[in-house]
Formats: sequence, structure tokens, C-alpha cells
Amino acid sequence: MIFTFIKKIPFKIPLYLYGIYQREKLKRTKNYISSERLNLKNEPYVSIVILTYNALDYIKKCINSLSKTDYKNFEIIIVDNASGENTRKYLKDLKAKGIVDKLHLSRKNNYFAKGNNIGASLCSKKSEYILLLNSDTEIIDPKWLKILVSNVPPKGIISFGWADLPIPRPDGWCFFINRKTYSEESGLNEYYQMNWGITELTGKLLNKKITVRSIINPGKFIIHYGKRSYTKGIFSNKFNQIDPLYFLKLYRKYDTYQVFKIN
Repeated sequence: MIFTFIKKIPFKIPLYLYGIYQREKLKRTKNYISSERLNLKNEPYVSIVILTYNALDYIKKCINSLSKTDYKNFEIIIVDNASGENTRKYLKDLKAKGIVDKLHLSRKNNYFAKGNNIGASLCSKKSEYILLLNSDTEIIDPKWLKILVSNVPPKGIISFGWADLPIPRPDGWCFFINRKTYSEESGLNEYYQMNWGITELTGKLLNKKITVRSIINPGKFIIHYGKRSYTKGIFSNKFNQIDPLYFLKLYRKYDTYQVFKIN
């Protein structure tokens, strides 16, 4: 195992060096979004896809906090990845009460990529955007969804949060994308069961010079508690990993990635 890791180090060095260069470059940009001046003439329909796997307390916190949202034109789709009976009962109750619009109960854990693709396939035909929202998030400010809708680039992506290693890119816990774009790219690559589907999809759009944005200080609007529904060892070699050279190739065109702070 150690020998395999050592063999991969030379291929990771260019990736990390490139990431350091781009991260420092992004830190020098001063792009700001105002939470008070939201340019929103109408409310396009949004499908919020939430993937669940146990962690019932966090699911409850997430669903309850969504009621704060002052944007009305959306649906909630939950895809459950074979949770225990208590979680499933709670989700069925939400569906029966009309709090959740669509509920898919998987017989096995389909993990992140396939689970979200199942959710995307259930989106309403009138939906213009898909929001992949982790179940271990909590809405703080009612304007959170208006902020995303107001600032999403045409055909592109906007996220609350970013991953800054090895190369800065949108994080996947609150990932907002044009529905047509998601469909044209065939959603998330299910080869990367857990960790790299968002990374690959983002890189493919950057290569096509489609604008991608991340809001890097989201804490006043939404909190991500982080990996509460993941099983132990989820980032181990149990799951397919992205090749460092392929990663570098995906992110060789970087001019259309933008980071913002919100005030």
C-alpha cells in the first residue's frame, strides 16, 4: 500500500502546484455579492434534491429549516439510500403530509452520484434548475435560495462553499446547476460513487468555458455540518478515485471559475 502511494506522488505534485497557483490567484480577486440587492424578476422553478442515509437528527434539522425559505417556487425530492426503519418512517410521514413532494426509497445504498442522478430524474418537467443539497445542512437566512437563483450564470453552476484542495472548485453540499446543462452532461458520473462526480462535472463545464461560481463565506445563510450521513472509511479505496493527471487535464481551462464573498 505504501509503495503504491509513493508511486503516485510524482503525478500528484503537478496537480498540487497548479492548485496552489490558482488558489493564490483567486484570493487576490475581490468579487462580492450583495444579499440585499437581488436581481430577481421572477422565480424560476427549482428542484431541490436531498440524498439521505440515516443521521435522522440532521435530516430533521435540514427539512425543518427549509420552511424558512422565502422563495416559493420549488419542489423537494428526497432519495433515501436504504436508511434504517426510523428514518424511512419519518420520510414517509413527510411525504404523507405534503412537506416532501417526491420520495424515492432505494433498496440499497446507491451512494452520492447515482443517488443524486435518481433524484434529478424525478424533477418536474417545469424545473429550470437542480439543487443538490446535503441532508446535513441547515438553512439560516430565508434569502439563501434567492441568492443562488439571482447569481447563477447562464448554463452554469453556483455553489455555497468550495473545496480548495488540491485545486479550488465548487463543493458538492449545496450545488446549484442549470437543469438542461445537468441533463446534457448526463448528470454525475456514477463511476465515482462518492467523491469525484461533482469535480468531474465542473471540470467538463470549465473546459467548455461555461461560468462556474462559488460563494466562499456561506455561514450567515446556510450551515454544512459535514459528512454526518457518511459511513466510516468513506474516503478509503473502497470507492473509485480520480486519476491526478485526468484531474489536471479537466482543470487546465480555468478562466471561467469565479469565487465570491457575500455581504
